[in-house]
Amino acid sequence: MPQPAPSVDGTFRVLRTIHLAMLISVFLYIWVAEKVLRHSQQSPDRLFTTSIAVLAATIFVAAIVVRIKIIQPALNLLQTKPSDKQSLVRWRSGSIISFVLAETVMMFGVALRAVGVTLAQSAPFYLAAIALMLFLRPRRP
Repeated sequence: MPQPAPSVDGTFRVLRTIHLAMLISVFLYIWVAEKVLRHSQQSPDRLFTTSIAVLAATIFVAAIVVRIKIIQPALNLLQTKPSDKQSLVRWRSGSIISFVLAETVMMFGVALRAVGVTLAQSAPFYLAAIALMLFLRPRRP
C-alpha cells in the first residue's frame, strides 16, 4: 500500500510527539537515578568524572551544531518550498539526532550517579539535558 507523501504538518506533529516523549523520559530517568538506583559508596576516579564531563559538553555542543547546520537550513528551505521531501527528511532526522544527543547528556549524569557521584555533581548534567531539550523543541517552518 503506498504511503502518503510526507508533509510539513505531519512531520511537525511526529517531531512534537517524539520530543515530548523524550522530554518526559529525561524526568523519568532522573527519578530512576535518584529513587531506584543504589548509589555506590565509593567516589569515582577524578579523571573518569572529568572525562565524562568533557564528553558530555562535546555532545551538548554537537546537538547545537546539528540544529544550526542541518535543521535550520532545512527549515529555511521548507519556508519557501514546503513540499521538498529531502528537506523534510533532513528536518526530521536532524531533530531526532539532536534529541538523542540531549538525552545522552542526561544519561551521563545518571551513569555518574550510579558510580558514586553526589546529586550536586550530577545535577548539572540533568539541567543541561533539560535546557537542551527545551531549546531543541521542534519549530514549524
